[in-house]
Amino acid sequence: MTETGEGQDITRVILTSDRFRAWIDDRSIGHVRVIKRINFCIIISAIRQIASIQKKDSENSQTIRIYIPRSLMSINSENLQVFIQFARDCGNILIEIIEIEEL
Repeated sequence: MTETGEGQDITRVILTSDRFRAWIDDRSIGHVRVIKRINFCIIISAIRQIASIQKKDSENSQTIRIYIPRSLMSINSENLQVFIQFARDCGNILIEIIEIEEL
């Protein structure tokens, strides 16, 4: 099963709901796939849990990819950009936003 379409296997599912999926792949890269409109606090909670697990697994900088449908990008973009900058500056976490097509 692949969530991203990039051929990556899901190795550890962290959180799952009808609105999003969060997991860490076999390269210790975190992924959050937003399916429906979601509260920003839930995204932060998922990222916090992923980062915590990544930190236990490796002392290197962490990477988390957030996949957001095009229709939701404008809703979350300002908050996400501020959070991404904070994560880079304070948490040694690289967060990538990837715009995806609707399901």
